[in-house]
Amino acid sequence: MTSQKFKRISMVASVVAALGVVATAGPASATVKQCTGVVSHAGYVVGPKVKTACGWPHVGGQANAMCLQKLMLAGVRYDVANTACQWA
Repeated sequence: MTSQKFKRISMVASVVAALGVVATAGPASATVKQCTGVVSHAGYVVGPKVKTACGWPHVGGQANAMCLQKLMLAGVRYDVANTACQWA
């Protein structure tokens, strides 16, 4: 294999790996933002407990039980927590 061909293959592999990281990281952070946005819009302070709770992803479009439990333990009403956790 020539060094030019090796450089091309390495560059393509790097681009593919970078796109994979962006595709994986982008949606996860966006959903945490949406979850915390619901809580904030309802008038609650978004601190570390809320951010941690919103880190539990929804399950098939349904609120994750851990997300719900942690938000409610932080003082968030059930209806707000349920909506927020559906976005997580």
